[in-house]
Amino acid sequence: MLNDNDKTTIDYGLSHIEASIKDFGFAFMSYSGEAEVSYTVGQADRNSSDLLLLGVDNNKRVLILDYVVKELGPDQIISEPCRLTVEGTDVMLVPMPAAKAVKITEVLKYRLGPRYYYKQRPEGGFDPDICAPNINVAQVLLPDAEGRFPGEEGCDPKVADAQDFDQQLHKMYKHRKLTT
Repeated sequence: MLNDNDKTTIDYGLSHIEASIKDFGFAFMSYSGEAEVSYTVGQADRNSSDLLLLGVDNNKRVLILDYVVKELGPDQIISEPCRLTVEGTDVMLVPMPAAKAVKITEVLKYRLGPRYYYKQRPEGGFDPDICAPNINVAQVLLPDAEGRFPGEEGCDPKVADAQDFDQQLHKMYKHRKLTT
């Protein structure tokens, strides 16, 4: 249960997120520490996929996400893996199952609210483990030094592990003493 301080912090943070979305069309959220995670919020308002980038320095993550958002523009739902070259950097965009992606993009549930974010249970109420279909997130993958992406044969295991969603999620939740 949230206390009044938690609610004030969430409201304050959401007001800044909403202002950024109004001014720029999207906002960035980042976690650094045990897990290195950045993602966009607000792309759905532009009929585009929100983006998630894991495992690299925060400044680099935000810069790459900014370039990818600008390259994609509005009306770009990522439904199939695709490659882009953005500012001289090759990236791969891979759609994520909504129920998986939403575990890390916590702001989406506050922004959209439970009746939009969660599917309703047959017996009433909302099921937090079943995400509504209107969440669309694509993971931005970066290649290793040889140009191979995570999931491709021969990709540097360190590069692949740093961008592995399940590993980063586990680190983040372990650090925050939460369960997945």
